[in-house]
Amino acid sequence: MNIDELNTFSFIHSHNIVLNSSGQPSFERVAKLGEKASIYLWLTPIDDKNFTVLYCGKAGYGVHRRMTQHANGFKHSGTGQSNQDFLLQMLESGKTIHVFARESATDIIFGVRTSLYSVEEEAMCDAYSPLWNRAKFPSSKASAVAKSILLQSDSKFDASFVDLARGVEVRTYLESLDPQQQSNFLGLVQVLSRHLTGDGVEQKVVRGYSNQPTGYSHTPMLVFCRRTKGGRASPNGWYARVPLVDSEKAPMTVFLNSQAVAADANPALFTQRKGYFIPNDLINCIKRPHLYLSKL
Repeated sequence: MNIDELNTFSFIHSHNIVLNSSGQPSFERVAKLGEKASIYLWLTPIDDKNFTVLYCGKAGYGVHRRMTQHANGFKHSGTGQSNQDFLLQMLESGKTIHVFARESATDIIFGVRTSLYSVEEEAMCDAYSPLWNRAKFPSSKASAVAKSILLQSDSKFDASFVDLARGVEVRTYLESLDPQQQSNFLGLVQVLSRHLTGDGVEQKVVRGYSNQPTGYSHTPMLVFCRRTKGGRASPNGWYARVPLVDSEKAPMTVFLNSQAVAADANPALFTQRKGYFIPNDLINCIKRPHLYLSKL
């Protein structure tokens, strides 16, 4: 790939991959891109105008969020650790590695404005054959997200969550967590799946909502909800929202609406914000769900 092609395809240099003070690969941000669905490339220069394409990936919620997930995956994911080993070999040999990204095109499909980022990733892999890609594209054989998670035999999370639109966001989130938090997330999804199984309740990955509790607005979420006729999560038909984030400012949690809370639940078990019930002790909620959750 050459610089003219990058410009033609509207790729922007977003990060450099460098060795940090501990000698580990890290992502140095050089340009601020938005949070729209994108694809990205890891490139190493051949000369001033030409690059070898090392890797192509997709970022459903922007490239910076995806690079942060990669950095966490270096520690917790089998695939991430393999990527880290490749990057270390390159960087320790004196190579330079850049990240270039582009916001993906959209089209109207079945009357819905839809990002083409998955199609673009596959096309890029076909066109340029990135050296390190182990991309897994959607399969028609799949099960519900909770079942997909629980089918895993270890913490490497090879499932693609292909039965859900944007299900890959759940997988990349899982890969960014340490083993204990992976276990907590699995347990939470199990518990919600057992309790919130009323007629018409489905799981859906959404791009996020505004006006959420501090730190959680515009964050992708796994939602247990009823859908509108158009297939969207019903604004008044949701029961639980699990933000796909876990940080110091926004730790792993679940938001419950009043219908999902057990009728005899002790109010002291929850913090109530903006009409949401948030368990004060997530681990206790996972271990003793009958104290928190109703049965639909």
